[in-house]
Amino acid sequence: MASAPEPDASMSEVSARLKNSGPRTTSSKMSFFSLEDIGETVFTVSRANPDHVLTRFAALLNHADEGGYSLGHARYSPNTVIPRHRHDCDQVVLVLEGSIKQGNRCWVQGAVTTPQPARPMRCR
Repeated sequence: MASAPEPDASMSEVSARLKNSGPRTTSSKMSFFSLEDIGETVFTVSRANPDHVLTRFAALLNHADEGGYSLGHARYSPNTVIPRHRHDCDQVVLVLEGSIKQGNRCWVQGAVTTPQPARPMRCR
């Protein structure tokens, strides 16, 4: 079995890019957004083949105030490996298409998971 392509970006670099992307607002304002209007940007590419896009991302909402939250839409190419990393915040993952594997768990279309903050994870 061929090894899956690895993203060419450190997780700290990814985190910094996420915190500074998308419409900036505050939690005291009502926000309206559309994935069609915002569009996706290429987020990571394969080291072996820079023309092969691994991740596309759209920051749909990004609160700048303390206690605010963000909402993102990520799309991964098949067999993309997300390196071991951790998050510094709560998150909710909704699988819209395909599946996500983590260890011996597999979430399929329609599944929701809430990974624990600060707990290391690696997904495919």
